[in-house]
Amino acid sequence: RLKKERRVEFAFEEHRFWDLRRWKDAELVLNKPIKGMSITFNEADTTFSYQKFDVEDRYFDPKFYWYPIPRKEVLKGYVTQNPGWE
Repeated sequence: RLKKERRVEFAFEEHRFWDLRRWKDAELVLNKPIKGMSITFNEADTTFSYQKFDVEDRYFDPKFYWYPIPRKEVLKGYVTQNPGWE
């Protein structure tokens, strides 16, 4: 219920992407194509027809949960690179 509440409450405040990463739900939600809608006006009977289509395919790799650490910092030997960015 908390996730749904945050989704509704912060719908237009750009919190959703960061919430999905924090909760590790991004692989489930962001690995889907972006949908679009083509709307056509029919002059003969003054109605509209609607056609769904895929705008763009999206892919979320699990390594995107963490940012890569700059190479010069890794070479100093104090930290190791985040998983998937080797």
